[in-house]
Order: sequence, then C-alpha cells, then structure tokens
Amino acid sequence: MVFCGDLVEESGDPSVDADSDLLAWPATLERVIEAGGEDAVFVPGHGAVVDAAFIRRQREWLRTQSVTNINRRT
Repeated sequence: MVFCGDLVEESGDPSVDADSDLLAWPATLERVIEAGGEDAVFVPGHGAVVDAAFIRRQREWLRTQSVTNINRRT
C-alpha cells in the first residue's frame, strides 16, 4: 500500500496551479509506481484507492497539460 497524498487524485483531475511543476510531476508518478509495484494499492489524496494503471492514465493527462501550458507560453 502506497500513500500518495495529493500527487494522485481519484475524485477528479489533479489540482494544477502556479506552484505545480508539470514537467516533474509525471516522472514523480512513475517513481511512485516503481516504489509500490504493479500490484500495489495506491491511496490518493482524494477519492478511492487506485491501481498502477490509474496512475499511468493520470500521468499521461499531466503530460498533456504540460505540453498545453508550454504551447500557451510560446
């Protein structure tokens, strides 16, 4: 069992604000998966427990947000 805090949110999209590091967040989620392993139960900061596949989907969503924010700046 891995307690993820607000790195993972099941009840909605992750809360992204000016203090969020969208470039580092996806890599951090990969390390969370590595720490727990494929069969671990992950406890998010908000919502029900999730599996590694859920965290991968959230990681990809965050990568999309990162690209979108970079494109807005250019």
